[in-house]
Amino acid sequence: MKMKNSTTLTIIFSIAVLVGIAIPRAHALELLSYWDFNDPGDSTSAADVTGNSPDLTFNGGAAYTEDGGGLSDSAGDY
Repeated sequence: MKMKNSTTLTIIFSIAVLVGIAIPRAHALELLSYWDFNDPGDSTSAADVTGNSPDLTFNGGAAYTEDGGGLSDSAGDY
């Protein structure tokens, strides 16, 4: 009976090692970019706070507006 338990434990351990080797390690998630539109320090662009991506430049008349508390008084406000 001791031999059977030892063999079973050896097989389980071997499978665990093989699975550990076969499964690639998960990489930590990394934030690629984040533009903070709540900081209107520069009225022509939004800075990427991660440093991984370029800053966004506003085009076509896009600009920051006064704080509306999350409401714009137009269609789509819920």
